[in-house]
Amino acid sequence: MRFLGIASLFATAALAVAQSPLTTTLVGGLTLGGYTTSNTLYFDVNVTNPSGLIFTQFDLRSQQSALASSNGIVDVYVTALGGSQTPNRANPAAWTKVGTANTTNVGTTNAILNTPFYLATGTYGMAIHMQTIQAVYTNPATPVPPLATSFSNADLTISCVDARIQNSTATAPFGGGVSAVRTPNVSIYYSTSQRVVNFTAATRTGSSPLSVGFTSSAISTVPGGILAYTWDFDGDGIVDSTLQNPTFIYTACGTYNVSLTVFDAAGQDVATKTGYIVVDPITSSFTWTKSAFTNQTSTYQFTSTSTGTVNNWSWDLNGDGVVDSNAQNPTWTYAASCVPTNVTLTTTNTCRSATSTVALATQSEAKTLFNANNGGVVGAGCYFDVNVTNPDGISLCGVYTNCNTGAGVGVTATVYITPTTYVGNDANSAVWTQIGSATALSANFNSPTYFQFAANSYLAPGSYGMAVFVGGGTGPAYSGTGTSPLPGATTYSNGDVSYTLGIARSAPFAGTAFTPRIWNGALVYETTSQGLAVYRKIGSGCAGTLGVP
Repeated sequence: MRFLGIASLFATAALAVAQSPLTTTLVGGLTLGGYTTSNTLYFDVNVTNPSGLIFTQFDLRSQQSALASSNGIVDVYVTALGGSQTPNRANPAAWTKVGTANTTNVGTTNAILNTPFYLATGTYGMAIHMQTIQAVYTNPATPVPPLATSFSNADLTISCVDARIQNSTATAPFGGGVSAVRTPNVSIYYSTSQRVVNFTAATRTGSSPLSVGFTSSAISTVPGGILAYTWDFDGDGIVDSTLQNPTFIYTACGTYNVSLTVFDAAGQDVATKTGYIVVDPITSSFTWTKSAFTNQTSTYQFTSTSTGTVNNWSWDLNGDGVVDSNAQNPTWTYAASCVPTNVTLTTTNTCRSATSTVALATQSEAKTLFNANNGGVVGAGCYFDVNVTNPDGISLCGVYTNCNTGAGVGVTATVYITPTTYVGNDANSAVWTQIGSATALSANFNSPTYFQFAANSYLAPGSYGMAVFVGGGTGPAYSGTGTSPLPGATTYSNGDVSYTLGIARSAPFAGTAFTPRIWNGALVYETTSQGLAVYRKIGSGCAGTLGVP
């Protein structure tokens, strides 16, 4: 249930001279059917600034392509001055490629042109050819009132009166059928100055020694163009290269500022990107498994799943603030308890550290997986079926669940049950009973966040539908039908409980349903030995002077 924010955006901004954005109504969200490998967006532009404009970047709305590639290519074409896209959508000879960019293919695609281009005052047809990424666009007639089809400010007008989308191919950007009138979702960045400075890096993070190729994205309209380039790759104020497109090797752990200065006959400009290169990044995360109970104690095996070049692992395993182990994958024995113990792992290398903390309930648990590839909005939740197989039932004291956020966010989990199954009941609030609710600070994404109930709730042997909703500062994270990562199994069990998973809804017993979806979580519970007396709910009582027993 990830929501792709859809917008028809026509913004103007500059790298050297700030501009005010020009934005249309945020509506729409259409894509071409039968998509294969590329599509082309057509519209007209009219440069009204008498000095002309330098175009530097195109931000596009996009979604994952059928190729499931993480990268794509964006090429920008224009017609000759005075031309239009309308008669030329199938005429390759009418177009000149003026810019290209490598980019990612999901959400907002930031296409920073390898080389900016200049357009003099006048009208042009413009085409944006997107390869291995699928454009998101808008039907301007859908909103009420209809969306405008012309967007302008003092420098530029973008006309979508006859704008179209074409299902093109990688080798034939101007071939294929076109849509009805549609508005592309795009932001256009430009500068009104004579000189624009920008740059990109082939990679921005990795282990040392890290070799990074830099590409200047600079242009000057001063006669003679750019005369010289100077680069400072590590923020020390010393020139490291005078090449246009150099390569630099980072040998030491650290986070580095990068600056490019360009010179022409009229002067110079500099572009600086703070914290642009990150060498030897690390993360901190861990999982655990535990042995069966022995006299109400369990031994936990912790496994660091941290990433990067880690030199040291420091574990606080009992929540007292003191390091208990420096092993990468330690073990620890706990007494069984529904009250959580904070387990903290701090990883370090020569220049940085990272910390993750999980509130660990050491009672019995029935866990699914924490491998989300989907997430819900605030208040969304997961439905699944639970079969209590322990003949004495279980006493539920809390739940773990995956939160669609980072660590330290205040969140709430609320748990409901209904007899037999959630199937057919997910939109019928009348059949559900709330059995627990709690607040907590979220753990890292794909790590369990524990919610301890104020009081236990007994579940007798048998089948139930269950719903877990997450609100407060975020929504739930769960697994869907995607392939990155694979969603995992739909059934899980131990000696006390089994699950059949499940669906999600964007609001409790309402909103949009998404299926299938696999709850990332665990029930935490106490068990009672056979032969001992326990409190069990048999059924609902009758209203009377003493209430409902």
